[in-house]
Amino acid sequence: MAAIWNLPVIFVVENNAYGMGTKFSRMSDTEMTKKAASHGVRATVVDGQDVMATYAHFEDLIEMVRQGAGPQFVDVECYRFKGHSMSDPVSGTYRSKEEVDDRTENADPIKLLRDRLFAAELKRHPACNAHWLGDSILRFNRVHIGVAVAVEDGLITPIIRDADLKGVAHIGAEVRELAGRAKEKRLQPDEYTGATFSISNLGMFGIHEFTAVINPPEAGILAVGGVEEVPVAEDGQVVIRNRMKMTMSCDHRVIDGALAAAFLATLKEPTAILL
Repeated sequence: MAAIWNLPVIFVVENNAYGMGTKFSRMSDTEMTKKAASHGVRATVVDGQDVMATYAHFEDLIEMVRQGAGPQFVDVECYRFKGHSMSDPVSGTYRSKEEVDDRTENADPIKLLRDRLFAAELKRHPACNAHWLGDSILRFNRVHIGVAVAVEDGLITPIIRDADLKGVAHIGAEVRELAGRAKEKRLQPDEYTGATFSISNLGMFGIHEFTAVINPPEAGILAVGGVEEVPVAEDGQVVIRNRMKMTMSCDHRVIDGALAAAFLATLKEPTAILL
């Protein structure tokens, strides 16, 4: 009916390739986009793990519908870590523990979006994207983010170069690849030197707040804790919301309190960066 009447509507399906009570190895392509197209509805697919790509995709679709392009169907491909109920085969049958641990540490869409927003924020605050050289300050136009990774004998910071120009999915793939090689001690020197700013994340260890040590000559580092549910006052009511604490360590010869406050203030409002 939507196609016949050319209705201005967008149909959205969250597709995690999972059927109730079905082993993951038996999953088959549902081909929902083909079914939509057979009814005369334009169908597209978007990676639901890439938050910014999804955001941009829906912006385009909304504009198309407003211009009279007719109904749209979107297959949002997501990732389900576990089954729908206790009766589902979740213990190593649907997802292995190793796969879930890898996705949690290196491919969590919230963490990747955080890294992408952080890179975009550095671009907007170039005074924070700098090195202290002993008697002078070197500011950078390009944003190279060092991502701290725990290895057997300490920490190493593989670098996501030009992070502000890359999408969430690209950053995710690069983080996973670099982290894997870091743990195997196979990184080349140029892959862990030259960061303009760094991020340290201990959320996966249950840490909600900590202070990270600056990696000279960088002028700052952001310490990111895990997401936790906390009571929050909203409109006179106490509600439960997800919160994540971030602590910024700064070399005050480069980044003073006012600069750091301005940086954190806009980092706190991701919609400003998305728009």
